[in-house]
Amino acid sequence: MNVDLLNIIQLDFTLTDSEGNLPLSNDGKHYIIWQFNFRDFNILRDSYAPDSINWLKNQGINFERNCFEGIDSAYFSELMMHYKLICNNKITWITFQGAYDFGYLIKILTRCLLPNLLSEFLSLKEKLFGSNVYDVKYLTRFCSGLYGGLRRIAVTLQIKREIELSQQAEMKM
Repeated sequence: MNVDLLNIIQLDFTLTDSEGNLPLSNDGKHYIIWQFNFRDFNILRDSYAPDSINWLKNQGINFERNCFEGIDSAYFSELMMHYKLICNNKITWITFQGAYDFGYLIKILTRCLLPNLLSEFLSLKEKLFGSNVYDVKYLTRFCSGLYGGLRRIAVTLQIKREIELSQQAEMKM
Protein backbone atom coordinates (compact mmCIF):
# COMPACT_ATOMS: atom_id res chain seq x y z
CA MET A 1 0.00 0.00 0.00
CA ASN A 2 1.02 3.60 -0.58
CA VAL A 3 2.36 5.62 2.38
CA ASP A 4 0.08 8.51 1.39
CA LEU A 5 -2.95 6.29 2.02
CA LEU A 6 -1.79 5.02 5.42
CA ASN A 7 -1.07 6.48 8.83
CA ILE A 8 2.09 5.83 10.78
CA ILE A 9 1.68 3.20 13.51
CA GLN A 10 5.09 2.79 15.12
CA LEU A 11 8.66 3.98 14.77
CA ASP A 12 11.80 2.72 16.51
CA PHE A 13 14.97 4.71 17.13
CA THR A 14 18.32 3.59 18.40
CA LEU A 15 20.65 6.49 19.07
CA THR A 16 24.40 6.14 19.56
CA ASP A 17 27.36 8.40 20.05
CA SER A 18 29.92 8.93 17.29
CA GLU A 19 31.68 5.69 18.32
CA GLY A 20 28.50 3.61 18.03
CA ASN A 21 27.98 3.23 21.79
CA LEU A 22 24.38 2.83 22.91
CA PRO A 23 23.08 4.79 25.89
CA LEU A 24 22.64 2.80 29.11
CA SER A 25 19.81 2.85 31.61
CA ASN A 26 20.38 4.62 34.94
CA ASP A 27 21.37 1.33 36.57
CA GLY A 28 23.83 0.67 33.73
CA LYS A 29 22.39 -2.79 33.05
CA HIS A 30 20.33 -2.19 29.93
CA TYR A 31 20.75 -0.44 26.61
CA ILE A 32 18.14 2.15 25.76
CA ILE A 33 16.13 2.12 22.56
CA TRP A 34 13.04 4.12 21.83
CA GLN A 35 9.84 2.75 20.37
CA PHE A 36 7.11 5.25 19.58
CA ASN A 37 3.50 4.24 19.07
CA PHE A 38 1.39 6.84 17.28
CA ARG A 39 -2.25 7.73 17.72
CA ASP A 40 -2.75 8.63 14.04
CA PHE A 41 -3.72 5.09 13.02
CA ASN A 42 -7.23 3.90 13.90
CA ILE A 43 -7.85 0.24 13.15
CA LEU A 44 -11.61 0.87 12.91
CA ARG A 45 -11.24 3.66 10.34
CA ASP A 46 -8.01 3.32 8.37
CA SER A 47 -6.89 1.05 5.55
CA TYR A 48 -4.29 -1.55 6.44
CA ALA A 49 -2.67 -4.79 5.38
CA PRO A 50 -4.17 -7.53 7.61
CA ASP A 51 -0.93 -9.55 7.74
CA SER A 52 0.99 -6.51 9.00
CA ILE A 53 -1.62 -5.71 11.64
CA ASN A 54 -1.69 -9.31 12.86
CA TRP A 55 2.11 -9.34 13.11
CA LEU A 56 2.07 -6.07 15.10
CA LYS A 57 -0.64 -7.43 17.41
CA ASN A 58 1.50 -10.52 18.02
CA GLN A 59 4.37 -8.18 18.93
CA GLY A 60 2.19 -6.57 21.61
CA ILE A 61 0.78 -3.50 19.87
CA ASN A 62 -2.51 -2.41 21.42
CA PHE A 63 -4.19 -0.39 18.68
CA GLU A 64 -7.13 0.74 20.78
CA ARG A 65 -4.82 2.04 23.51
CA ASN A 66 -2.64 3.83 20.94
CA CYS A 67 -5.66 5.90 19.82
CA PHE A 68 -5.75 7.47 23.30
CA GLU A 69 -2.20 7.19 24.62
CA GLY A 70 -0.15 7.17 21.44
CA ILE A 71 1.94 10.12 20.32
CA ASP A 72 0.46 12.66 17.93
CA SER A 73 2.69 12.65 14.83
CA ALA A 74 2.55 16.45 14.47
CA TYR A 75 3.93 16.85 18.00
CA PHE A 76 6.55 14.17 17.33
CA SER A 77 7.64 16.10 14.22
CA GLU A 78 7.98 19.29 16.24
CA LEU A 79 10.20 17.49 18.74
CA MET A 80 12.36 16.00 15.99
CA MET A 81 12.95 19.51 14.66
CA HIS A 82 13.43 21.02 18.13
CA TYR A 83 16.11 18.46 19.03
CA LYS A 84 17.79 18.94 15.64
CA LEU A 85 17.28 15.39 14.41
CA ILE A 86 16.21 16.87 11.08
CA CYS A 87 18.36 18.96 8.70
CA ASN A 88 21.45 18.00 10.67
CA ASN A 89 24.40 16.76 8.61
CA LYS A 90 26.15 15.54 11.77
CA ILE A 91 23.66 12.70 12.09
CA THR A 92 24.07 9.39 10.30
CA TRP A 93 20.90 7.42 9.64
CA ILE A 94 21.17 3.63 9.40
CA THR A 95 18.09 1.66 8.40
CA PHE A 96 17.04 -1.76 7.22
CA GLN A 97 14.71 -1.52 4.23
CA GLY A 98 14.09 2.05 5.35
CA ALA A 99 12.35 3.54 2.30
CA TYR A 100 8.92 3.25 3.92
CA ASP A 101 10.25 4.58 7.23
CA PHE A 102 11.60 7.67 5.48
CA GLY A 103 8.34 7.96 3.56
CA TYR A 104 6.34 8.06 6.78
CA LEU A 105 8.80 10.46 8.40
CA ILE A 106 8.70 12.81 5.41
CA LYS A 107 4.91 12.64 5.42
CA ILE A 108 4.60 13.55 9.11
CA LEU A 109 7.35 16.20 8.94
CA THR A 110 5.95 18.01 5.91
CA ARG A 111 2.25 17.24 6.54
CA CYS A 112 1.98 16.80 2.76
CA LEU A 113 1.58 13.98 0.29
CA LEU A 114 4.84 12.45 -0.85
CA PRO A 115 6.34 13.59 -4.17
CA ASN A 116 5.22 11.59 -7.20
CA LEU A 117 8.69 11.36 -8.71
CA LEU A 118 11.43 9.26 -7.11
CA SER A 119 13.99 12.00 -7.83
CA GLU A 120 11.87 14.54 -5.91
CA PHE A 121 11.42 12.10 -3.01
CA LEU A 122 15.17 11.46 -2.81
CA SER A 123 15.91 15.19 -2.96
CA LEU A 124 13.46 15.89 -0.13
CA LYS A 125 14.87 12.99 1.88
CA GLU A 126 18.36 14.42 1.51
CA LYS A 127 17.19 17.92 2.53
CA LEU A 128 15.59 16.56 5.70
CA PHE A 129 18.01 13.76 6.63
CA GLY A 130 21.25 14.72 4.89
CA SER A 131 23.47 12.51 2.79
CA ASN A 132 24.65 10.22 5.62
CA VAL A 133 21.88 7.66 5.07
CA TYR A 134 22.69 3.96 4.81
CA ASP A 135 20.36 1.03 4.26
CA VAL A 136 21.86 -2.23 5.54
CA LYS A 137 19.59 -4.33 3.33
CA TYR A 138 20.93 -2.49 0.26
CA LEU A 139 24.54 -2.71 1.47
CA THR A 140 24.31 -6.50 1.87
CA ARG A 141 24.10 -6.78 -1.92
CA PHE A 142 27.80 -5.98 -1.95
CA CYS A 143 28.79 -8.38 0.84
CA SER A 144 29.44 -12.01 0.03
CA GLY A 145 27.38 -14.38 2.19
CA LEU A 146 25.06 -11.71 3.61
CA TYR A 147 21.44 -11.95 2.53
CA GLY A 148 17.95 -12.27 3.90
CA GLY A 149 16.19 -10.42 6.66
CA LEU A 150 17.69 -8.52 9.55
CA ARG A 151 17.56 -11.52 11.89
CA ARG A 152 19.42 -13.76 9.42
CA ILE A 153 22.07 -11.11 8.79
CA ALA A 154 22.55 -10.61 12.54
CA VAL A 155 22.99 -14.37 13.04
CA THR A 156 25.49 -14.54 10.17
CA LEU A 157 27.49 -11.67 11.70
CA GLN A 158 27.08 -13.16 15.21
CA ILE A 159 25.37 -10.03 16.51
CA LYS A 160 23.42 -10.64 19.71
CA ARG A 161 19.97 -9.12 20.00
CA GLU A 162 19.88 -6.95 23.11
CA ILE A 163 16.13 -7.15 23.66
CA GLU A 164 13.94 -10.17 23.06
CA LEU A 165 10.50 -9.92 21.50
CA SER A 166 8.77 -10.91 24.74
CA GLN A 167 10.51 -8.04 26.55
CA GLN A 168 9.61 -5.72 23.70
CA ALA A 169 5.93 -6.60 24.05
CA GLU A 170 6.06 -6.09 27.83
CA MET A 171 7.56 -2.65 27.42
CA LYS A 172 4.66 -1.55 25.22
CA MET A 173 1.94 -2.52 27.65
